[in-house]
Amino acid sequence: MRLLHLPVETEVRPQGRLAPVAFQYGGRRYVIREITDRWDEGDLQAGRPEITYFRVLTKGGETFLLRRSALFDAWALVVPDR
Repeated sequence: MRLLHLPVETEVRPQGRLAPVAFQYGGRRYVIREITDRWDEGDLQAGRPEITYFRVLTKGGETFLLRRSALFDAWALVVPDR
């Protein structure tokens, strides 16, 4: 798995959780239509920073996996190894 760091636009949802609404990749802006899955890793385990994953569907119909590191407030696109 590779991580490509990229700019992500976010909003705070009613539950107070940060959620992506759009991101820049390959010279294009992708608007997120729906977050289809979300899960957290770390934070509850000592010594592991909180990482949140978002599987998103864009308005163009593409699916991407985004990752946010809470420790660095950094976003990345998860690219599977081939």
